[in-house]
Amino acid sequence: MNIGAVVYDNSVETYEDSVKAVIWKQQPEYRSNSTISLGSPIDVYLTIDRVKLGLPDTTSTNQ
Repeated sequence: MNIGAVVYDNSVETYEDSVKAVIWKQQPEYRSNSTISLGSPIDVYLTIDRVKLGLPDTTSTNQ
């Protein structure tokens, strides 16, 4: 496996954001019964958006 494209979403605005970003999507997508050829590129998509990551949004103010 090789890293192909590295794509940051619009939540990543600064260098500090890019350091904190994590992969939330990849292409080709993971499939449990599937393989890819050795050396094939995997495109990764990074974010710091907690909603995309399925984490609670700590910036909202619920009262």
